[in-house]
Amino acid sequence: MIDKLQYKTIYYSKEDLTTFKKTQKSDIKNTNEISIIEDSFLSITAKKINKNLAEIVSKNLDKKADFSSIKTIFLNLKGNEGGDIPSLLKIASYFVKSNQLGWLEDSMKRKTQLNIHQNFKFKDDVSFIVLVDSKTSSGAEFLIRALRHYNNTIIIGEKTAGRGNVEVFSKVPSGGVLKVPVGRMLSVDGHYIDEETISPDIIIDREN
Repeated sequence: MIDKLQYKTIYYSKEDLTTFKKTQKSDIKNTNEISIIEDSFLSITAKKINKNLAEIVSKNLDKKADFSSIKTIFLNLKGNEGGDIPSLLKIASYFVKSNQLGWLEDSMKRKTQLNIHQNFKFKDDVSFIVLVDSKTSSGAEFLIRALRHYNNTIIIGEKTAGRGNVEVFSKVPSGGVLKVPVGRMLSVDGHYIDEETISPDIIIDREN
C-alpha cells in the first residue's frame, strides 16, 4: 500500500526526453560551480544533485590537502530539485560530519539506512550558509536537514518545497519513459521530507 505516495506516474515521450536532455545539459553547465576565495571561503552553486556536481566537488576537494583555513562554506541550493541518490551520498560525504544521513522507505514501509563513507576534512567549527527557495526540494532538502542536524548551519531564503519522494524511470516500447514513485525519504531525525518544509533561519521575501 502506498497511501503516502501522492505523486502521479508521469509519461515522457521520446520527443520530451530529447528536449529535456538538451535543456538539462545547458542548465547544468552554467550553474554547477565551486570556488575557493582567499583560502577561507568555499562557494558552491548547484542547480542539480547529479554526477556532474559530484565530480566537480570531488575534483576540487580531493586535490586540496589542507582545509584548516576554510572558515565558511556557502552552498547555493536555490532551485535545486534534488537528483540521484548515489551523487547525493558522494556530495554529502564531503560536508556532513557523520556517516548516517537518514533513511529511504519503500512502498511496503521497509526502511533502508543511508550511510556514507566520510570524507569530511574541514575543522569542526566550519560554518555553512545555505541559500534556499520555494523550489528547493527532495535530495537537496535531505542534504540540508543533515547539515542542520550535524553541522553549524544557517539557512537563508524562502521555505522549501517539502518534497521527498523516490522515483524510478522505466522505458516503454514507444521510446518514452514512465516516472514512477516508489518510496519516500526520511531525514536523520526521522521526519518525512515530503511532510514538512524547511523554514529558513533568516527569511528573505522574494518580492523584496
